[in-house]
Amino acid sequence: MKTKLDGWHKFIIVVSFFWAIFVVYMSTRYGAPSATAAFIVLFFPIGGIFGLTWLVRWVVKRFKK
Repeated sequence: MKTKLDGWHKFIIVVSFFWAIFVVYMSTRYGAPSATAAFIVLFFPIGGIFGLTWLVRWVVKRFKK
């Protein structure tokens, strides 16, 4: 379980890093509204569910200690 979670952390970090570059590129090329729209459309179906569940787990772990 721990190794799987560590793998997920690495995956999320790498994806977030490339995603940040993509959003910056979009905002410089097409302007902020287009980048925001692309971010919402692409991120929420894929990353939204995983991100929210991971965030909730992390917060729960923090406050339980």
